Amino acid sequence: MFCVSRLAFRASPNQTSRLAARLSLRTKEVHMTAYTLIVKGMTCGGCEAAITSALRKVEGVREVKADHLAGRVVVEGDGMELDALRVAVEDAGYDWGGVA
Repeated sequence: MFCVSRLAFRASPNQTSRLAARLSLRTKEVHMTAYTLIVKGMTCGGCEAAITSALRKVEGVREVKADHLAGRVVVEGDGMELDALRVAVEDAGYDWGGVA
């Protein structure tokens, strides 16, 4: 029995299975991953903005936090490939130092 805004009704097994199928389409399982990248050559806030912009274009990237003083960039997302992150760093003009 479902109650929606004080209206109650019974769902048939067919309605229940259709509802479950619709909900499963909307609830995609996400596995977030975070990498701390070593990026050499960042010297200022402008460099942070440039590397952030480049990495956000990589498929699967959700969040990027760059720190030019530490020479590190934290990248969070799902389904990211390290090789794609490396290419984005190098294409932006910075040196890839690997993963910390």
